[in-house]
Amino acid sequence: MKYFRTSLLFVLSLLTLIIYILGLFIHVMDIDASQYASISREMLETGSFLVVKHRYHDYLDKPPLLFWLSALSFKLGSVTNLFYKLPSFLGTLLGLFSCYKLGKLLYNSTVGMLAAWLLATCQAWFLFNHDVRTDTLLAGGVIFGIWQWTAYLKFQKTIYFISGCLGISIAMLAKGPIGLMVPVLALGSQLVYQREWKIILQWKWLLALGIVLVLLTPMLYGLYQQYGGYGLYFYFWEQSFGRLTGQNAFVKSQEIPQPIDPFFFTHTFLWAFLPWSLWAVYAVFYQGDRLVKNRCKLSENLEVLTLGGILFPFIALSLAQYKLPHYIFVFFPLVAILTAHCIDDLLTTNQRKMLTYLMRAQAFVCVVLWTLLLLLGTIVFPLKSRYVWVLLACLLLANVYFFSQGKNIATRLLLPSTFAIIGVNLFLNVHFYPTLLQYQAGSVVGQWVYEKGIPKDQFYLLHTQSHALDFYAQRIAPSFKNVQELLEWKEKTPKDLWVFTDEAGILALERQGLVPAEQFEFKDFPITTLTYEFLNPATRESTLDSYYLIRL
Repeated sequence: MKYFRTSLLFVLSLLTLIIYILGLFIHVMDIDASQYASISREMLETGSFLVVKHRYHDYLDKPPLLFWLSALSFKLGSVTNLFYKLPSFLGTLLGLFSCYKLGKLLYNSTVGMLAAWLLATCQAWFLFNHDVRTDTLLAGGVIFGIWQWTAYLKFQKTIYFISGCLGISIAMLAKGPIGLMVPVLALGSQLVYQREWKIILQWKWLLALGIVLVLLTPMLYGLYQQYGGYGLYFYFWEQSFGRLTGQNAFVKSQEIPQPIDPFFFTHTFLWAFLPWSLWAVYAVFYQGDRLVKNRCKLSENLEVLTLGGILFPFIALSLAQYKLPHYIFVFFPLVAILTAHCIDDLLTTNQRKMLTYLMRAQAFVCVVLWTLLLLLGTIVFPLKSRYVWVLLACLLLANVYFFSQGKNIATRLLLPSTFAIIGVNLFLNVHFYPTLLQYQAGSVVGQWVYEKGIPKDQFYLLHTQSHALDFYAQRIAPSFKNVQELLEWKEKTPKDLWVFTDEAGILALERQGLVPAEQFEFKDFPITTLTYEFLNPATRESTLDSYYLIRL
């Protein structure tokens, strides 16, 4: 990239890659990531790849690509955090490379490199590589597909057409029809802007749908085997579009919160695309302003592929009846490209006034990030490792140095925030998340059960279940419906019985006069929904639930 030395770019890329890799070894979190890991392990155990099972029952929610790839990864390696996350990590690399290539295709190599950098160092992409869900493969497949189809429209080579279909299929096998809708909205916006009506009406797009359907056939066959026609209806409509209309079962469920705030994704974006989110918001208005000033007339120097691929999905998702933060990550590669183009344009035309404003905004972001790290590392979960503190201090000094002594405005604009976000995520992956996961009782107990070699026929659940326990114990533990069923089991079997239960289960056992030979207590908190009371050490104990592993 023309703004920095290759050696410096290599060092920053290496630091980012190291943090990604550190994230591969962090325990998976309840509920989604641990559930997907458990399903993948169960798929390997049962060999049922087309008919997806969860705890030996039919599963109908997410498409199976993540499960297929993770099960294969387990088979090639072992049932561990690393091999569960490895396929998604490779999907991340595919997404970054595709982001670079699309940015280069739309603009130039500098924009492509800068876009890949912005994407690789945004907070969502750091999260992608430890809290692994289906969205990692979705985003990688979507941006690969858009890149390939854009190349096809420019160069008219069949290989790009077929590769685009493959990318869309990967995205749809990862999370459903949204894997097709984002590319259609992005490319469709560009073709409509260019008035390419003949291209829009080409019969080849029907051929593309046919190729995609052929690649989806194994999944569709499995769905039809399990659920008949409803399985296909669920996949093509209810699973994705049902979230917009309220038809989806998760939306109807009274047990699941429904954040219907229309601005939910607005404030989600502000933290998820840190440290570049303020730039990205400006970039959207910058490109939109250019489009309006040009009166939407065709211009070789103006593309709307990224703008359409961002705004239309964002509006649709904001109107949905059910929202989770990672839903919008799918179009972050397009955000990175649009932002990179905006910054490159400002630097090339030397718009110093606006660049100064953006630099001040980034200084504010850096202060917020380092202050947050300091609070987390000294008050919430005190960091005791001197080595980590030294590393963080070096990154902070680099942050300050490049902001105050940078040789050019590009250096002062880009490098401080990069060092800040790397420092924050180094702290999170090395210390914060490993400490936080000590409060996820399911994974702690599951790993304990596996390491102690407790026989499968002697380990049961009472009053509780945990996806993380399923994964780390490497078994689907049976459950007692009630204490009476447990007593009947004990009468028939002279073996020791290990039971994982909650406080209600312990009280029920005490009422029956059962005294455990051994009893271990574990503290638990729903760690994906952090609260001030939990983060505050003075009130944390009051937020914790107790779970017990007992031997009878």
